[in-house]
Amino acid sequence: MTAALLLASRCLLATWSGFVGSHPATCRLCTGVVNESANLAEVAGRCHIPQFGRHRLFAVGLVSPARIPMVGGSGAICRRHAPPHFGPPPCVPPAPCPPPYVPPWCCALMPSPVTFDVANPPTAVEGTYVCPTESGAFRLSR
Repeated sequence: MTAALLLASRCLLATWSGFVGSHPATCRLCTGVVNESANLAEVAGRCHIPQFGRHRLFAVGLVSPARIPMVGGSGAICRRHAPPHFGPPPCVPPAPCPPPYVPPWCCALMPSPVTFDVANPPTAVEGTYVCPTESGAFRLSR
């Protein structure tokens, strides 16, 4: 069974809330964790951020322990279409990490490292985001 199928089969759907920049956000997110060479998690679903208009698709891939200091994974929040598949950046320090490709209809999410495992999935995601017209910090928790 692939990691994606394991994540989908062990999904914990819950209401998360927080902020994207200074904008309040309410989300219905599914959290799944699988243990391979490290603990891998995906937090994905739909978020309502009134200032962004309509619902947004939210997806973050996390790894614990973080392979790269200060980088806990990658993700996106998109206004249409599903966010592309994300994983840890494809580089090893001290090489500079190129940012993952983010389509123009998405905001890139750079989550901070978080500790979790299969028995204790992530209950909060925070970090920074970059959109075409703004950037800042985000934090969502259940």
